[in-house]
Amino acid sequence: MVLALKEWNIQKDAVTLVAAGGSAVRLAAMEKKALDATVLPYDQAITATKAGMRVLADIPNLVPNFPDKVITMRRSFIQKERDTAKRFLQAMSEAIYQVSISPEKGMSVLKKRLGLNDPKVIEENYNTYGRIFAFPPRVGRKGLEGVLEQIQQQTGEAKTEFDMGRFLDESIIDELEREGFFKKIAKEGQK
Repeated sequence: MVLALKEWNIQKDAVTLVAAGGSAVRLAAMEKKALDATVLPYDQAITATKAGMRVLADIPNLVPNFPDKVITMRRSFIQKERDTAKRFLQAMSEAIYQVSISPEKGMSVLKKRLGLNDPKVIEENYNTYGRIFAFPPRVGRKGLEGVLEQIQQQTGEAKTEFDMGRFLDESIIDELEREGFFKKIAKEGQK
């Protein structure tokens, strides 16, 4: 929310920010007009629009490279189980690519995994989630820098330069790129 306010050039002290619980609680508060605005995940944003509420912004569109879709692993796991982590990233990358190029496959997965039967709901979900992950699955550095800057401001720490390696390890993705893995998936997908 703070990043959105910054993008809109609205001073943080011009609004009252309230910790209002999980997204379901916040959506209920919006319906009862106890909140004027909130941040919601995509599926609940769809519910909100059906209830007559307006989407003010899609944070990833408003804040370039916003790191809201990341894969997180412990450093110790990456060190001890690097091959497993690499295979996981390969599988995720292939799934991201397949879903992004094939609406039919993506909608089939949504129908099966979420138990959805209404074609319109399936299509809405695919349109929302089908292309939100980057391929290769890299984190937007500019967006991550913005989040880290906000954390510094909230904790009252003096602004310092970040060692991005402290927060982000894309060494396996770099390795897969050097090996031609992503190009191979894209080439096979064009067949």
